[in-house]
Amino acid sequence: MIKRVGLRSITDNRTLTLTIRNGEIAISSGISSQTDIFFSEDLSNLSATVRPEKIWRSPILALRVNLLLTQTLPDWMDCAEYFWARSNEIPELSNGLAVICEDDHRRMILGEGNSAIELHGNKQTLQQAFSGSSPISVMVAMGLLKFRGSMRDLAYLSNLGQRVMLGDGHG
Repeated sequence: MIKRVGLRSITDNRTLTLTIRNGEIAISSGISSQTDIFFSEDLSNLSATVRPEKIWRSPILALRVNLLLTQTLPDWMDCAEYFWARSNEIPELSNGLAVICEDDHRRMILGEGNSAIELHGNKQTLQQAFSGSSPISVMVAMGLLKFRGSMRDLAYLSNLGQRVMLGDGHG
């Protein structure tokens, strides 16, 4: 049985279709004309409300996808610890990272305490960065996160974020 789920951004023109077949998921750009259900959400704010459409076509699939799209992330510090636990996969990465949360005024040192790299942001942006929900380099470029360190360190941090997002141990 083949099921297709469309995902549409409510803030811009990004769309994709997930095709689920025999336990495998294929992702394609755009919304397929054969889509069973649609979900609209703010793809830049993954904690925002998700709006399903056409759920009458496949209510159980809609429920399962909705659960996946609306899972809450752990606290930013828990996300940061999980993120840094994978840092040994990139030996070139600096041996420490200082993280400063601007809205709850907490500071966290990951790895060795004498790190030359820092990441500053609010709880939500740090949560998204360390969970792999948003690419760190893009968040820095957009001004959502502040980074102190070399471009090389930023590239390695962003690569580690992609590994966390994809569950990939080899980048």
